[in-house]
Amino acid sequence: MELRHLRYFVAVAEELSFKRAAEHLHIAPPPLSVQIRKLEEEIGTDLFVRQARGVKLTEAGQVLLEKARETLAAAKRAIVLAREAGNGEIGHLSIGYNAPAGFLVFPRVVPQYQRARPSVQLTFHALNMPQQLEGLQREELDLGVVWLPVPADQFDIKELIREPLIAVLPATHRLATRADVSIKDLSNEPMILPSKLLHAHIHQEITCRFQRARATLRIAYELESSLS
Repeated sequence: MELRHLRYFVAVAEELSFKRAAEHLHIAPPPLSVQIRKLEEEIGTDLFVRQARGVKLTEAGQVLLEKARETLAAAKRAIVLAREAGNGEIGHLSIGYNAPAGFLVFPRVVPQYQRARPSVQLTFHALNMPQQLEGLQREELDLGVVWLPVPADQFDIKELIREPLIAVLPATHRLATRADVSIKDLSNEPMILPSKLLHAHIHQEITCRFQRARATLRIAYELESSLS
């Protein structure tokens, strides 16, 4: 049984006339009559009583009419939902994020997205960068919010914000009163950096900046923080 057979049946049942139903369906009456007869044969019972001036539903036809309408409505709704899902209007997004995303990105992006896609459910997972990349590769996450760079050949990348790299100094440090502090000024100063294992991108960026400035990078501690 095909959905078109149910549409044909409903049209005849509502018009109680093969001629009027055929006009509504934009087909000729004889093919319509053949399709209804095939439907009756498939079900194993008559759905209509044929009369000289039209047709009337049998008891079986009355039962089928109610269910056929429900089935056609459900099929129409399923098509609409599938289209909306394909357009990203409904569904679920699993999002990985780092700590800065919670106050730098989400306050601007999430409300705007929810206004545009109110039927999409969002789930957030606090993960460091390696965990997010792994989750994306395993398709456990739909998207991740991390610091760049990431491998461009493995992921679709969209830059959301730019943040400067700054040095945080004790108030008593000799450079604390300076309006600007260069990389060269920090040469051989004991530094506390994010973990090279968990935050390799930030670690590498700082290392490269010291190398370009021909400054000595002296790492005192590495922190396994939630920076990334």
